[in-house]
Amino acid sequence: IGLPGMRYPDRPAALRFFGELERRLAGEPLIQSVGGTMLPPLTGMDGRRGIIVENREVGPDDGPTRAHPRPVTSHYLQAVGARIREGRGLLPSDTEASLPVAVINETMAKRYWPGASALGKRVRFTDQEMWREVVGIVGDVKHWGLEAPVNPEIYMPTTQFPAFALTWVTFTNGNPLALVPIVQRHVREIDANLPLFQVRTMEDVAAESVERRRWTMTLLAIFAVLALALAAAGIYGVMSHLVSLRTPEIGVRLTLGARPIAVMRQVLGEGAIQAAIGLAIGLGASLAVMRGLRTILFGVEPTDPLTLVSVGVSLMLVALLAVTVPALRAMRVDPITALRN
Repeated sequence: IGLPGMRYPDRPAALRFFGELERRLAGEPLIQSVGGTMLPPLTGMDGRRGIIVENREVGPDDGPTRAHPRPVTSHYLQAVGARIREGRGLLPSDTEASLPVAVINETMAKRYWPGASALGKRVRFTDQEMWREVVGIVGDVKHWGLEAPVNPEIYMPTTQFPAFALTWVTFTNGNPLALVPIVQRHVREIDANLPLFQVRTMEDVAAESVERRRWTMTLLAIFAVLALALAAAGIYGVMSHLVSLRTPEIGVRLTLGARPIAVMRQVLGEGAIQAAIGLAIGLGASLAVMRGLRTILFGVEPTDPLTLVSVGVSLMLVALLAVTVPALRAMRVDPITALRN
């Protein structure tokens, strides 16, 4: 919801609208919690500002002291599911007339107060003279994407930070789309000329944030399956051909009284050794090649043990099958026919 400047020219007017809307929505039975934010997560909307940490000495090797501001309403952290690790969250009593406060994420606490508690410490933006006291530490929230690193973030109440456009997050145990007409009704009752826009579920937002990555991984998965099928077909063809060439040898062995099970065991053993040597060379080479995939993977390492083991076992089974089928076929051939060939 964005407030036009003609009808909401100053902060008090905006605060009255947002405060009334939050009060109305919080009273709805279907809404478990509700809150507003200027910069919702996983949408790409963001901002970064320089900050000054009180009593912190900045060395020549230290990077810039910056944080991403997150102006939110008092119940936003609860609505979005963020967990308070230390201290408290933002409260309705945090108003323009009270002490300026801030809630920071764990990344910011560890970076600027390593080995110490950030509660009670003060921080301010470089373009402001007002210090804010850290009253709580909240768990990290993925903002730029599920695979992107988390940056220092500082949550401030909108009552102490001007905001004229907020994205509202409503949480329910039922169908979230059922809340849309409820929100629309309350907005119309407060200001009939304000529209809602970009109404989406958080599942849709999260899916959209990884859509490009999903298509990339889908294509990679298709090519990987094709590569595995081609490798299996190649192994089967080569091993089957090698064993077929040994049909006269198998016939001679059987004619001279060799036990079929002993011949089969020998053929399988030799085939397994060849397949194992090939797998060792292939997996060793793949460890070097797969490091280039690190930038497009999320949640799994290029040298994922499960992937390596499953592919290795699959190719080994194909190789053994390629050895077994022609060997069984050769063992069923009449020894005289084999010797004549």
